[in-house]
Amino acid sequence: MIFRVLPCSVFALLLMLASSFALAHQQKEAYITILFNPHTGNLEVNHRFLIHDAEHALSISFQDISDLHINQLTQERFASYLQKHFALADGEGKLLALSTVGYEVEGKYFWFYQEIIDPNAGILRVRHSALQEIWPAQINQVNIEKDGWVRSVRLARDDGWQELSLVTTPSE
Repeated sequence: MIFRVLPCSVFALLLMLASSFALAHQQKEAYITILFNPHTGNLEVNHRFLIHDAEHALSISFQDISDLHINQLTQERFASYLQKHFALADGEGKLLALSTVGYEVEGKYFWFYQEIIDPNAGILRVRHSALQEIWPAQINQVNIEKDGWVRSVRLARDDGWQELSLVTTPSE
């Protein structure tokens, strides 16, 4: 009797594991880190997107089915797309001019780098809508790191601009 139950329970367990792996990538997320470089005073922005998501988005939006690992034009297209969907502003809402540093493919990720020279802002407003017109459930998490602390905001489709204080106090 146990011999018959064991194979069924093992099969059920394997089926649950297989379905969880199949659904594991259903969660659409990207991670953006904003770092303050203490040596230059500049703000450095690092965007990280899964290659699979980027290629899927390019195939839907631009009918581009090129391999992002090897096609320079496709990489440029996705970097340009990201520039249009990410913005920073100061506390009064004045847009900050981000310059593109570059982009690269590393493993399963597409990295896009930007910076702004000495933003001198106590409050940053951030907007990041990349891939949200394609996948309404897409979440873009932005982490800001400064002086040993991290603040985060998770941006969903209809969130618009979100405000983050950059002022640190000893209690934080």
